[in-house]
Amino acid sequence: MKKVLLRIPVLLVAFLASVIFFSSVFNRGETVNTTDFSKATMPVLYMKTADTVVNPMYGYTKKMQENTIREGITPMDTDRELGLVLDLNGAAITGISFTVTTPDLSATVEEQKLSLPARMDGTTELSFSLREPILMNQEYLIRFTVTLESGEKLYYYNRLVQRAGLNVSQYLAFVSDFYEKSINKEAAKSITVYLESKGDTSNKDLSYVDINSTFSRVTWGSLKPQIAKKAVPVIREINETTCSITMDYVISSVNEEEKTEYFYVSEYYRMRYARSRVMLLNFDRNTQQLVDLELAKINKNGLCLGIGSEENEVVTDANADVAAFVQAGELYTFHRTSGRLSKVFSFRTSDELDMRELNQDHKIKVIRVEETGAVDFLVYGYMNTDRYEGQVGVAVYHYDPQQNISKEQMFVPCDVSADCLELELGDFSYITTDNLWYVRINDTLFKINLNDGTVETLIEKIEEDCFVTSSTQKTIAWTDEMEPYSSRSATILDLETGSTHKVSVPEGNYLRVLGFLNEDLVYGVAHQEDIQGDTFAMSTIYIENFSGEIVKKYSESGLYVRDAAVTKEYIEFDRVRKDENGSYKEAQMDRIINNVELASESAEWIKKSDDRTGTALYLSFSQSIKGEDVLQQVAKYSSYSANQELNVEFNGFLPDTYMVYGHGTLQNICDDPKEAIVLADELMGTVLDVQQQYVWERGNKRETAPPALSNLPQEILRIPSSVEECEQMLGEDYTVLDLKGCTLEEVLYFVSEGQAVAAKTPDGFALIVGYDFYNVLLYDPQKQETYYGGMNDSTALFENSGNEFITYIKKFEK
Repeated sequence: MKKVLLRIPVLLVAFLASVIFFSSVFNRGETVNTTDFSKATMPVLYMKTADTVVNPMYGYTKKMQENTIREGITPMDTDRELGLVLDLNGAAITGISFTVTTPDLSATVEEQKLSLPARMDGTTELSFSLREPILMNQEYLIRFTVTLESGEKLYYYNRLVQRAGLNVSQYLAFVSDFYEKSINKEAAKSITVYLESKGDTSNKDLSYVDINSTFSRVTWGSLKPQIAKKAVPVIREINETTCSITMDYVISSVNEEEKTEYFYVSEYYRMRYARSRVMLLNFDRNTQQLVDLELAKINKNGLCLGIGSEENEVVTDANADVAAFVQAGELYTFHRTSGRLSKVFSFRTSDELDMRELNQDHKIKVIRVEETGAVDFLVYGYMNTDRYEGQVGVAVYHYDPQQNISKEQMFVPCDVSADCLELELGDFSYITTDNLWYVRINDTLFKINLNDGTVETLIEKIEEDCFVTSSTQKTIAWTDEMEPYSSRSATILDLETGSTHKVSVPEGNYLRVLGFLNEDLVYGVAHQEDIQGDTFAMSTIYIENFSGEIVKKYSESGLYVRDAAVTKEYIEFDRVRKDENGSYKEAQMDRIINNVELASESAEWIKKSDDRTGTALYLSFSQSIKGEDVLQQVAKYSSYSANQELNVEFNGFLPDTYMVYGHGTLQNICDDPKEAIVLADELMGTVLDVQQQYVWERGNKRETAPPALSNLPQEILRIPSSVEECEQMLGEDYTVLDLKGCTLEEVLYFVSEGQAVAAKTPDGFALIVGYDFYNVLLYDPQKQETYYGGMNDSTALFENSGNEFITYIKKFEK
């Protein structure tokens, strides 16, 4: 009898599951075809330089906006000879050609068809040279076109530069030696001279190490790893002074149970060659364990995931029973009450270590986790495998835990690089329970019906300071005029209901939306007479709910809010006051605490000490996990007859913008060259313009730059006092840069490159035309000669004048 009673709940659960499954299928009116992802099929191309294979290139199935793809750069000698390596991976090809273009894509420099050997098995190496001369110290784009036996064409991209004295072989030998020796503590003793360890022996975390980490952490602590998939160097930046290289590879390690674990490793090296040796300027390493469902464990700390980063977001349902998280480019969910760990999305099709499938050039964003365990999520970037292999785009998925299926709902292809797409896509994306996808791409907000594929444009030309979202992203607001300093009304939109609420201020006042506290809009109001320059001085801050009720009003006599930071826990006010002259001066910060009780149940990352891995990453819940064994499941993928593909235009690099590259990736696209340079300096990176010309490089400034007045455009010697005046002086052949806010050290880069810099002083503008170790050299237009200004004195002089600098770069010579 007891056995019969036990069967009844089981049968009931099975019956209910069947009802849910069939009603879901038939209510949609679609046929579900579940599959596993197909394996990666495309060849991989590599460049060869200094007798070393470098710069792996993954193929694209359509031509891209080439100037957005900046993955590797291949240096050439003056003979312009190059090597190309083809790893066919079982594919049959019938032809390969290449095209070299100017970086602004305005002109084709050369096109060639390469000869293939009669027999190609596995890896094939080709040699070729450019027939046409190219400019020294100027990047060019190269596109390889591979024709498959089926007639399909694949496209591969790289960059070329012809520079002298680059010491490429020394840099490549260094990084290869460093990463191989680091897994052998005895051999690694020779690399200690390159480290700048701070001596913090209490930190044993292996998920992130850098040049300041201890020798033990750099050499993998007690992990005792082996290289399971070798690294191929990617040369990210190289000039006469420095070189940056990244390395991605896989290591393995045997755990206490004699089971093999795998870890994906990404390293970044920045080096200088001096005094006949390589000097390591920067080094960092990120490591994430590849999740193995069979090896996952539960203990009192939570679900153990081995080596990983606490920076990865954890998204839960309202009760924190189900948590979704991303590790090593894969999406998982864990159900606290059942102990079920589900692999929801992964490009890995098997246990084979295929770097095409492990490629991390994509991101996963979780939109929502429901109490049932259902998840809405986006996969965006480069698609490693399956039907979209070789494309860049955004895929929208819904995971159904009852069916254990991740259903693709829509795919949005694009023709820009993965990191450019990431910036254009931004942080806002929301899918309603009615299957409406609200997404902001660049400066446009779209409403997309995932059921029928219809697209509606809600807002165009969004200004950054005029659009805010709640932390849940279900409520958004924007100023109707899209003017940061002169908007008088705003709209609040509840995305779930589609209803709106208007906020407005009387004439003579202007408002700015600041954010959301819970789902209530926070906005500030400034009187017209209190707005001075770029200071929007708000006398009153309001917190207003969707019903129009003022939840809280904040103001203090004589004080104004210049800006506000809104978080879940508080609002922090950056305040100013007026002095006797009516100018604004800094005032003490203030803060409002959110009195609404936040959800008490949660899930979060914690790290605990571990003898073998240094520290172990745990997914910890505020409530206890039920059970001690991990249940495992791997989602299937579905193809529906109603599957939609949406075409949306992506901007790529717009005119008058500046790209900041650092640590091997595109970090930001800036309208302001000063902002770009300051960020690149912080990241030890590089700034390029839309023509892919170098604007600024960290670490490539010469030690001294003697003045060469005859090489300067003679008009600049009249010393401009404004950007407009400089533009009139130099004409259309130059791009003038307003560098107000940069430091003297930063602007001396332009002097190092043979340009002059106009700098404001208390007596007007001076012209910097050179420098040495101790002085800057300034030009006197009256005497038509140079004079010295001490470096420290000049730094203080320019700082006291607001660090206002003006310089220029010559436009690309075709």
